[in-house]
Amino acid sequence: MSEDNESWRTAHREAIDAMLRGINAEPDNPFILKGGTALMACYGLDRFSEDIDLDGQRANVPSNRFFSIIDQTCRMHGYSWRKAKDTSTVRRAFVDYGNPERPLKIEASFRRRQVPSQETAQVNGILVYTISRLCELKTGAYLNRDKIRDLYDLAFIADRYYDQLDESAKAHLQTAFEYKDLEQFDYLVRTQSDPLIDNAIMEDRFLKALDKLGIITADS
Repeated sequence: MSEDNESWRTAHREAIDAMLRGINAEPDNPFILKGGTALMACYGLDRFSEDIDLDGQRANVPSNRFFSIIDQTCRMHGYSWRKAKDTSTVRRAFVDYGNPERPLKIEASFRRRQVPSQETAQVNGILVYTISRLCELKTGAYLNRDKIRDLYDLAFIADRYYDQLDESAKAHLQTAFEYKDLEQFDYLVRTQSDPLIDNAIMEDRFLKALDKLGIITADS
């Protein structure tokens, strides 16, 4: 890994952390962190995640609140930002923290009116989905698109958190890895190259997950 690449990731991660602190500064924060950055910031995911993806609880969010928080936090840290999308269901901003070639994308989805409290947790001062809910969301993503990062994240969840998953999440994981099994794994590794993914680690975790789920055994 080059020094420049490492420096970029360090600065980008600092911006992610700063923006997440700003978003979570108020006790009634309605924005729930999801996706790879939720796994990285709250559950120890060992690959870098570049964007902040949120679910906003539509019943609790005035139309201007998302951009107001972005603006206030950017002012506090000397960042600049621009509005990229503003609809009834999606709001998106790009934050320039000093590297205009790699802005931080922050996106909030407002497709859910309310989110049950049992689906969320407070981890490291961040409102985030539980690991079981993140597993369900990731399996949905993995089944609906072919992205090697989704596979890596699911293999990580299965390796690190399988015993903590509820039965629904385990069932989602089982379905995903039965439908997209070793053949799909080989296809993704062959056709996608991602500098943020360690294929050897992913393969080891994926095979262990198939073993845990009874899809293949260690002796297969």
